[in-house]
Amino acid sequence: KEQQQDQKQCFPGICTNFRFRAPPSSCGAAVCSGMSPCRRQTQATMLMAAAATAAGQGTWEPHFFDANPLAVCNDGSPAAYYYRQGNPALRRWLVFLEGAGWCWDQPSCARPWHLRLGTSVEFPRTPEAVQQWSNGLQGILDTSGKSPFEDMHVAYVRTCSNDAFMGDRGPQPASGKIPGNSWHFRGRQIIDAVFADLRMRKGLGTQVGDRVVYGGCSSGARGALVSLDYVATHLAGLAQVVGLLDSALWIPIRPQAKNMVSFGRQTRDFLNFANASVFLNKECLKKYFMEQERYKCLEAAFRLPFIKAPFFLIQSQYDLFGISMNVFGRFWPSAHLDKGQKHYAEFYRKEVVEYLPTPVLGSGSTVFSPACYSHCSISSKSLYEVRADGVRLVDALTHWVSATSAEAATGWFRSRCVGFDCGSKETASAGMIAATPGQENLPETAKKSTGQAHTLQNPNAWEPRFLEDYPLAICNDGSPAAYYYREGFVQSRQWLVFLEGAGWCWDEKSCNMPWKIRLGTSIEFPRTPEAILSWAHTLKGVFDSTGRSPFKDWHVAYVRTCSNDAFLGDSSPLQGAQQSGVRKPGPGWHFRGRRILEATFEDLRRRTGMGGFEGDLVLYGGCSSGGRGALVTLDYLAKSFVGKASIVGLFDAPLWVPIKPLKDGLVSFDEQTRLFFARANPGSFISQECKAHYPGAEQWKCLEAGFRLPFVRTPYFLTHAQYDVFGLTMNIFGHFYPGHYLNPEQKEYAEQYRKLVLTYLPNPQSGSGNAVFSPACYAHCMFSDAVFYVIDAAGVTLVAALHRWLSAVSADAATENLRDVCQGFNCGHRPDAKVVTGPSWSASGPKALPTPVPTFQTGPTGPTAQPLSFATAVQTTTQMPILEDAAMLLV
Repeated sequence: KEQQQDQKQCFPGICTNFRFRAPPSSCGAAVCSGMSPCRRQTQATMLMAAAATAAGQGTWEPHFFDANPLAVCNDGSPAAYYYRQGNPALRRWLVFLEGAGWCWDQPSCARPWHLRLGTSVEFPRTPEAVQQWSNGLQGILDTSGKSPFEDMHVAYVRTCSNDAFMGDRGPQPASGKIPGNSWHFRGRQIIDAVFADLRMRKGLGTQVGDRVVYGGCSSGARGALVSLDYVATHLAGLAQVVGLLDSALWIPIRPQAKNMVSFGRQTRDFLNFANASVFLNKECLKKYFMEQERYKCLEAAFRLPFIKAPFFLIQSQYDLFGISMNVFGRFWPSAHLDKGQKHYAEFYRKEVVEYLPTPVLGSGSTVFSPACYSHCSISSKSLYEVRADGVRLVDALTHWVSATSAEAATGWFRSRCVGFDCGSKETASAGMIAATPGQENLPETAKKSTGQAHTLQNPNAWEPRFLEDYPLAICNDGSPAAYYYREGFVQSRQWLVFLEGAGWCWDEKSCNMPWKIRLGTSIEFPRTPEAILSWAHTLKGVFDSTGRSPFKDWHVAYVRTCSNDAFLGDSSPLQGAQQSGVRKPGPGWHFRGRRILEATFEDLRRRTGMGGFEGDLVLYGGCSSGGRGALVTLDYLAKSFVGKASIVGLFDAPLWVPIKPLKDGLVSFDEQTRLFFARANPGSFISQECKAHYPGAEQWKCLEAGFRLPFVRTPYFLTHAQYDVFGLTMNIFGHFYPGHYLNPEQKEYAEQYRKLVLTYLPNPQSGSGNAVFSPACYAHCMFSDAVFYVIDAAGVTLVAALHRWLSAVSADAATENLRDVCQGFNCGHRPDAKVVTGPSWSASGPKALPTPVPTFQTGPTGPTAQPLSFATAVQTTTQMPILEDAAMLLV
């Protein structure tokens, strides 16, 4: 207890520093080693600090730049900041830029409010006026004692230059008194002056270990965002600088209001109008080098990926300023939105979520995004009320400020509720701020009680299981991989292990895409009950919450993708592929899909008893890249990772075919696989049979379903659309483009693609237990989509075909080949499914199948599994229609 007391009292910021580096100090060293002399030294220091604090802490003092000819407002009056002394024993500063919009041309600057915001004439100067002004400050700036920055020295920089603190030009020649043209835009000079003054007056940045939180709200946050790295490298001296950015994100969206100039157009005009080029980051300009694109380096949506300093970003998904400006053409907080405007708000939210950055583990950055109709939360009472993922903003911010490592400071909180302003109703998380190393700021989920008998499962009761006990089961960025588990009937001995699909990458260029970086971490995975419930509501097909899924009573493990390797890789980052503590996408990444699979199966065996009894059944599969990964790894896992259980495969959309892309410059599927094979080390999954058939430089073919399927020995159920949306759009457009119509040339290419699909689809051999379901539809991933219940091939619905396969009484009965043979693009799309009775039609003709009534095993003493380990069926003497048969299962 004495040592803990030492750590609290001895120069805060050494052992419990809010950033990652502790200053060299005899006092600090003593605290960290638990030496009592430090405590005596500190007590004296704290007594002196308390006396000084009582005299001046909480009082704001104005500092006007009367002697600086460049640190001026639009009208030439001196700019100013207000300073509040914090705890004298601390060397921490908060420099906060006030937000109040900007103007970008002469007409916008001529508006009355911009005229008023372009001068410091009205700024309070007397103690009484300053006190009255400060009484209106809220959030992190109040003096209630609740703010995470209560003890810091605070410099509040007033806005008076209408340039978001970015501009650097004087009045234009011969402009007279025209607003805008005759104005100074000196935001950059104001920032320079503030830091120079703080250094001279207060000693900011004069000692190693000084720390500065630099940020703002709205236009102040946009200015802080683009100048953050500049401040850290040029203005802060020896201090370490981090960002605090509230409502900084502008997104490229077309305004609904006719009189509104889009945010993109505003920024483009402002760049030259106010001469803001000093903050155009060189790395950003390498990407946006064309003259008409340079402005993007001033917009957060495009600039965020290039920021080096750690930051805490707060951005409401229904940003009040962004939505009201685009809907009404002005900031209108009190206005209510009608139905059409709320529809626009939903589109706005979707774009916000898309442009929000995903913090890389170890970056020290945190993103907090509530689904509220709000703006500037940290400088208002909302600081103590607003929540994301069930966590209060003030708690997330307090944790970030006090984090003791870059890993601990990295976090992601995003509301996933549904409906306009739904975040305003969000309640407290059942979990707390965790204390696991590297995960301190992520709330835990309340553990679900186990061992109680029950007969009805909540289809949304998913439990997150992060594989932190398995050091190699990690995402690209080193964060722990995870699967989500939904318990079935207690008596059930059946498990579905399903791999999520989301593509892969094969070289540095393909990995260095925003969506690949976002898919290479578990930072965004939901952990709180509210977040998990919102995620669960997005699941469809066999995972939906309607209770009609064939797997509603099974134990389900949904393995999240975060390794960009289709669960096939087993390689470490390349040497030297790390820059500024952050791993370079691709070369600097882990590819540990193999280890994620092994850890998942080991964890399921340890925690759920999977494979503990004869007769246990594991259905293992996935969709898209998850389906490709499951196909290649099925035999490998069947040998050593399922215990006494039998395992069968469930492959959805796994088939890649060797076809040249229609669009020039695209990397073919074959070339992708060859490059991936050389980088990610997936050799553990190459069977000896396949290796013998494709030796040496052709071994990569053993990762492609078209070449690998003949060597898969474990029974499986395979679904693949003949006009696969992913395969076609990737080869036609270069990216996944569902819902896009094809022109005649593209449809002709689609017919060539279909022929290859039919060529490489296997024809199940009699008695193999394999089933193939291939509709002539423009579709992808049928098991995890609502189409699962309606799509059909050869007149049989997918749900019926799957039911028939699962309940087959023999391998012979389970073998089936269902393919559409209609003509024309997307010809398999029909408004309703056909009822087929009796025989099953396949490519080789009709074959009589018994129609069993499914029963479920009741535990380890249940009936002995049949050759495919499917549940024993009771045969009926009367043939029933397929859809009626399926309906029994759905009921």
